[in-house]
Amino acid sequence: MAGGALTASAARAEVLEFDLAISDANSDYATWTQSDAPTPMLSNFETTRIPVGNPSSSLGTFSIINFDSSGFHGGLRIYTTDDQTLLFWGVGPQIFGGSVAAPTFAPETIDLTPIISYSGDSVTLTITAVPVPEPASWTLMIVGIGGLGAALRATRRSRLVAQAA
Repeated sequence: MAGGALTASAARAEVLEFDLAISDANSDYATWTQSDAPTPMLSNFETTRIPVGNPSSSLGTFSIINFDSSGFHGGLRIYTTDDQTLLFWGVGPQIFGGSVAAPTFAPETIDLTPIISYSGDSVTLTITAVPVPEPASWTLMIVGIGGLGAALRATRRSRLVAQAA
């Protein structure tokens, strides 16, 4: 099980960024974002399949990640968007907490052992929290931008009055 797994009592979901770095001659990588408590597309006794956001990769185009339980080698598998080709498979500890039906993720760094295409290379998965502004911060930001707009409008209006006089 992943260290530092989040509990179900969290008030709201956090957005996490996943960075998979493969130390090979090509410096291959894959990055994506997902919730710390995503709703799986599919789950069975050994795997949970998660849709991901903002995927970027030197491996190929993808939008689905399979996270495997410790009963099935742990680690993860990255598939092409059409789910036909396995782009990466790395084994190691189970990356998620909770169950395959209700997985949770937490910021951490995990070393994986590559299974296909990258044998002998080292692989590191780093999970970090993406800062998301609180609703009060959004409100303050919007009010501030509105205030700047009003000040600019007032300045322009006073210049027009001065030019007319």
